[in-house]
Amino acid sequence: MAVTKGKLFEYALLYEGVSRAVPQPSAWASIERNYDNVPNDVRTAGQNAFTAVCNLALGTNYTAPQQQEFCATFQAGPRTQSLIEGDAGEPKTDVLCGNRNEYKFSLKYGRSYLLASPSLESSVALLSTVVYNVLNRAVDLNSDDAGAKALMGFLVAIDELGIEKGAQPADVILPAMESLGPLTESLQTALGSGRSRTPDELYLNINRAVVKELLTGELTFGRTNVATANYALNGPNIAIHEIDEDYINHMVENSSVRISRKGRTHGRHEVSFWCDARDTSQPR
Repeated sequence: MAVTKGKLFEYALLYEGVSRAVPQPSAWASIERNYDNVPNDVRTAGQNAFTAVCNLALGTNYTAPQQQEFCATFQAGPRTQSLIEGDAGEPKTDVLCGNRNEYKFSLKYGRSYLLASPSLESSVALLSTVVYNVLNRAVDLNSDDAGAKALMGFLVAIDELGIEKGAQPADVILPAMESLGPLTESLQTALGSGRSRTPDELYLNINRAVVKELLTGELTFGRTNVATANYALNGPNIAIHEIDEDYINHMVENSSVRISRKGRTHGRHEVSFWCDARDTSQPR
C-alpha cells in the first residue's frame, strides 16, 4: 500500500525532532528508515513544521540546550489505544511532545483530506458515542438537539437492517442504505454533504460534536489520554491550530459526510462513512 503524504509528513516532523534528541531513543533506527522515503517537498514541510512547533512550545528566543531537551520528548502517537470502555480504537494523535505531552498533534497534509474513513461499524460506534453524549447533556430535546435525534434515528435504522458490521458486500449494503430514504438525507442535513457543506442551523450542535470527536477522539479515549489530539498541524503551508471552539466551527463549515464504497477487502467492496475536509490555505 502506498504511503500517503500525510503519513510522510508525520515521518518528516518526527525525524526533525528526534534527530536532535540526546540521547536518541530506541525508535531512532525506524524513524530514520522511514525518513529515507520522504520526498524533498515533504521534508521541507517537516522542517517548517518543526520550527513552528518549537516556537509554539518554547517561544522564539529559545537556546540550543532548551531545544535539545524539548526534542527528547518527541514521539509518535500510539498506533492503537484502549478505549474508555475497553476494546481498541484509532488514535487521533500522530506526533506528541512536551514534558507532560502537552502538545498532541493531528497532522493533515494538502488542500483536501479526510477526517474519517473508518469501517461503517467503527463509524456507527463513533456517532453513537457522540449522540449519547449530546442527549445526555441536553436540558431538553428541543431544536438544539434535533440533529442528535435525527442521527439517532439513522443509527437505529442501520441497526435494524443489520448492516453496520460490514458482514455483507457493498452491492447488498448500498441499496439497503438507499432504502433508508429520508434518514440518509437527514444524516447529510445534520452533518453536511458534498453539495451543502454547511449543515442546517438546527443541527449545528450535533455537527460540532461530531466534528470535535473526529478531530480529537476525546469522547472515545478521554481528555488526557495521549491518543486524544489537542492541536491540528496542517501542511505544506504550515498552520497550527489549537482544537478549540473557533477551530471546530471553522471545520464545520469546511467538512461534509458521505457513505460509499471503500474499496476491495478480501476480494469484495466494503462500505464506509467518510468525512471529507478542506483547507483553502493550502496549495491546489
